[in-house]
Amino acid sequence: MPIRLLCCVVIFCWASAANAVDLRTAYQAALQHDPTYQQAVATYLENKEVKAQALAILLPQFIANAGYRRENQTTLPSGNETFNVRSYNLTLNQQIFNLNLFHQFSSARYVVRQAAATLSAEAQDLEIRVAQAYFSVLEAKDILLYTKAQQTSVYKALDAVKTRYKVKHATITAVNQAQASYDSIRARYYGAQIDLQDTINNLSRITSVKYKKFARLKEPFPLVYPKPSKQQPWVMSAKLHNIPLIAARYGIDASREQIKAQMGNFLPNASIVGQYGQNSDPQLGGLNPNIRSKSIGIDINLPIFTGGSRFSQIREAKARLDNADAQMKQALLGATAGARSAFSGVVIGIDQIKEGRLAVKSNRLALANTQEGYLAGSQTILDVLEQERLLFVAQTAYSQDRFRYLLNLLLLKQAAGSLKPQDLYRINGWLR
Repeated sequence: MPIRLLCCVVIFCWASAANAVDLRTAYQAALQHDPTYQQAVATYLENKEVKAQALAILLPQFIANAGYRRENQTTLPSGNETFNVRSYNLTLNQQIFNLNLFHQFSSARYVVRQAAATLSAEAQDLEIRVAQAYFSVLEAKDILLYTKAQQTSVYKALDAVKTRYKVKHATITAVNQAQASYDSIRARYYGAQIDLQDTINNLSRITSVKYKKFARLKEPFPLVYPKPSKQQPWVMSAKLHNIPLIAARYGIDASREQIKAQMGNFLPNASIVGQYGQNSDPQLGGLNPNIRSKSIGIDINLPIFTGGSRFSQIREAKARLDNADAQMKQALLGATAGARSAFSGVVIGIDQIKEGRLAVKSNRLALANTQEGYLAGSQTILDVLEQERLLFVAQTAYSQDRFRYLLNLLLLKQAAGSLKPQDLYRINGWLR
């Protein structure tokens, strides 16, 4: 009988865990349904076509024209005459020299590279947003759990002080103090329920799925120091490999090519033009009214005056370069500051977690001692309530430190440009 009962418990626990969502499941759902990421994918596909369109203009342009019309003429003395006129024409145009178009194509290549880097940055940002939303849910569940435990403990204290008051071992002041504390905790408990629902709704906005069960963080879980263990290599990696920074640099390259393209409008452009056509017009008379024509040559165009638009386009392109340069500097500062902040968050976070574990343990022990002291008459109910509050503060801080540390692990990789889904899956292995 005990073996059968044990099997039932194991199966029940396995089924419960199987129904609980984890980081991997939430991230994969977000890849399919997150509107922000889907918008980034669509933007990338849109920008990717810029290169194909710029290249198409440089390739041979082959155009065919055909026409048919029926003409009616009235002449004297012969009267009305009707003619059928048919024609077709084939034109081939190939750019030989057009500096504007050449640099437009070069700019388009950088635009596509920038779009690809931006999409990669959005994928990394999606990992961060999913992790942050998921950790917020777990933290809210912890706070709700701690608040419920505090409420239960304070209720017992309230019941005990009421009993002591009945036998005149406690004052009405002690009863009121315990009652006030209990009422405040009950109000906070309802607020914790609202906060939990808000965090679940926030996660569902990313995944488009409303989850009910969540895999929890193991206790204890691995505390991993950054490798390399010094801050400067991470900062250097951020300067070289941060994805938004790379995208901003491609933006500068594209803007520089745009300036060259606009300056190319001051130069002549040349193209080979070949034509072949036939015109059938009976009005031309003769034995053979069908006229064929062939031509091939070089067209050279030199814009002389365009109302100042070319100068305006150059000024616009230079302003776009200044804008791109400012964005690159902003991305550089953000990458290096993010690397420093996340590195410190990971290293200091490990010490915070270690001390937080000790704080929770010592506050639990202190609460037990204070409760015993109250029953022995050496402690007041205020001492018990204050120790309850200190335990709750320690538990809440410990929960926040744990999830802040996990998020900083991911933020450090993101700042350095090396964040991959495998980093998220590794943390997912620490859930149960």
